[in-house]
Amino acid sequence: MKIETTVNQLGGVNYTPERANAITEKELNFSEVNYSNIEEVLLEFLFDYGFSFFKNDVELTDLIQLPRIIGKRDLSVPVGMIFGFGESKNSVSSIIKQYHKEDFIQEDFFPICEGIAGDIIFYSLERTTLGKIFYWYHEGNVGDDVYLLANSFEEFISNLKQSDNVQIEPPSVKISKISPRMLELMNKTRKKNGLPPLIMDENGNPI
Repeated sequence: MKIETTVNQLGGVNYTPERANAITEKELNFSEVNYSNIEEVLLEFLFDYGFSFFKNDVELTDLIQLPRIIGKRDLSVPVGMIFGFGESKNSVSSIIKQYHKEDFIQEDFFPICEGIAGDIIFYSLERTTLGKIFYWYHEGNVGDDVYLLANSFEEFISNLKQSDNVQIEPPSVKISKISPRMLELMNKTRKKNGLPPLIMDENGNPI
């Protein structure tokens, strides 16, 4: 599978400023994640395209399992920010630290990219589902918020298509609106860390 060919056929990517601080394979801290359980092609994908968005609107189609509420069309979902290696907020390590918790993603996972804002598409590190690609829906009920998308990373890549109907927020746009459930989970985490709660205005934006 030639990832570069697929990415080019989809129109290529635009990198975000975080790319400037991305780390190389030699600098990667292998103690944080058991990278031996992750396909080399996935690691190479993130080294090459980490901290980027597709230039065109791209969606994942032919999905195995996905609630209709997530996609704008049946069995399709947008693909957003591709996570990278480093220490910034959209790095693999930061996403794992932020979301690998009881109230968020309970499974051992390796993040690939965003879906709809706030949702995570990830590679499973669980023994029984190792290598399968899942979607975490941040507004779903805990324990019933993870859905199987593809049986492998290769299948995931092969199911990426350009779409005229799905709009992805560009890197320069700050997504500030937060759902009630996400606010509750964020404030629970902030309380554990000794931080004050976030407060929203009537439109769901931070005050």
